[in-house]
Formats: sequence, C-alpha cells, structure tokens
Amino acid sequence: AAAELARRNGARVGFYVLPESSEFRGWYPPAVERRMLGHLGELAADLGVPVVDARAWADDYHLVDGFHLSRL
Repeated sequence: AAAELARRNGARVGFYVLPESSEFRGWYPPAVERRMLGHLGELAADLGVPVVDARAWADDYHLVDGFHLSRL
C-alpha cells in the first residue's frame, strides 16, 4: 500500500481534511458528514494513521473561493 511505501521511506502518514468555508461545511447534511468522517476514521484505524480535521481552521475571509487559502 502507498502508506507502507511512504513509511519505509521515512515519511509520516496521515489524513488531512483541508480547510473549507463555513458555507461549504454547511452543505453536508449531518448524516453525510458522519458517514464521511466514519469512513475516514475506519481507513485511518486500518492503516494506523491519524486524521486531522482542519475544515474549520481558517476564517472564511482567508478562503478566497471556499477552499483555497489566500496569501493574506
């Protein structure tokens, strides 16, 4: 698997859910969000890697199109 190959070559492996605007985060019905995070959590557990949920780490002002960080 790609995770094993990365580890063998000295890389740390993990899943990162990248920042999204509050508008984008609001598009997910609660059931869909639970399913997505549950599936990602299962994959992470199988691979023994962390999950970092960074969706709310940036203010909307810094997300120029809802998901790309600006240089401001």
